[in-house]
Amino acid sequence: MDFSLFAGLAPEHQPQETLDGAIAELRDELKAQGFADRNYRKSGAIRLVTLEKLIASGTVDNNLEPQKAVA
Repeated sequence: MDFSLFAGLAPEHQPQETLDGAIAELRDELKAQGFADRNYRKSGAIRLVTLEKLIASGTVDNNLEPQKAVA
């Protein structure tokens, strides 16, 4: 990928960390905190899980637009 346009448009807002570095930092922090939940992808803290529940309940539609409650 070429991000030269972004670099030209926002020279003061360039990434300060590499992707590999960010992943390593996240891994190290999770290890330091003793994170070991193998089912974390099903956690209510995962945005996609929460959105799927909202869609299933009819609170929002497939475009994530709020649905009016039926009286």
